[in-house]
Parts: sequence; C-alpha cells; structure tokens
Amino acid sequence: MKKIGLSTILVLFVALLSFSQTTITITNKTSEDLYGLYTSGTSGDLLPEDLLEVSTSADITYPEGYDCEVVITITRDVEGEEEIAYTFELDICEAETLVIYESYYLLNGTKFRYDE
Repeated sequence: MKKIGLSTILVLFVALLSFSQTTITITNKTSEDLYGLYTSGTSGDLLPEDLLEVSTSADITYPEGYDCEVVITITRDVEGEEEIAYTFELDICEAETLVIYESYYLLNGTKFRYDE
C-alpha cells in the first residue's frame, strides 16, 4: 500500500513540474539589435519590449502546458523590413539561459551551432 501511495505522489509531482511555467533569460551578444523572437506554437513576437538591443537581456515566459520542443526564430531589421536572422530548435523545458551570438548560441552555458 505504501508503494502505491508513494508512486502516485511521485507521478503527480512529475506531472505538475511538466505543466509549470518556463522562463528563459535571452541575451543578445550579436553585433546588431534583434527585433523579434517567435516560437512555434505561439502567435506574435515574444520579446517584452519588441526589441533586444546589443548586450541586453530579456526574460521570456512560456505558459503552463506549453510543448517543450520548439523552433525559435529570431529576426532583425534590414532597411525597415523584418528579416529572419537565426532559426534553431530548442527544448524550453530544459533551458534557463540562452545567449545568442552570430555563429553560435550558448544554452545553459553549452555551445551549439545554429545548424546542429
């Protein structure tokens, strides 16, 4: 009886963790301002200030129950038009920090290339 009760509590705890909000701190270490951050499964720009200037950070919060595996698209301004700068896949449930550089990004301190 004790094993069933403990197992049930553990399953409920894991389920609650998977439905909690996820917040990621994103830092722009490129040489240009970034104008949009889009994630598969959402509509609209997720940047709180609609701009992520060079050497600044923003906290992005995903709601409860959001799919962990997403495609991130980051845009820049080219002559008044929004253009895709970076696209890559990310597990937002594991992510805490994301630092964007021109040719790679750091996810929780680990280096990845955009084409990986």
